[in-house]
Amino acid sequence: MLIPAGSRKKPKSVTDGLNVRRRQCKKCLFGKDPLIVGLQRRNKIEVCLRTDRTFTYHEFDNVTCRGFYDKHKRDVIPTRIAIFLNAIIWVD
Repeated sequence: MLIPAGSRKKPKSVTDGLNVRRRQCKKCLFGKDPLIVGLQRRNKIEVCLRTDRTFTYHEFDNVTCRGFYDKHKRDVIPTRIAIFLNAIIWVD
């Protein structure tokens, strides 16, 4: 399933699989020009890891950030389950 970037249409529900952004955005926390920097960035990532959640992409509520997925896909339960069940839905 592909959803055009900038589209206001919501991705499929999380019961269909784990929605993951196909590409890193320009403001990705894991990129060269992150939207959030320093201690605040580190705290947001640590909270996700500690509470077994994915970090969501800033334009959609139920889409996992691609940078987070690439770096921490084996560190949180939702991504591990989605990988095991082959239930990753790539979203543009």
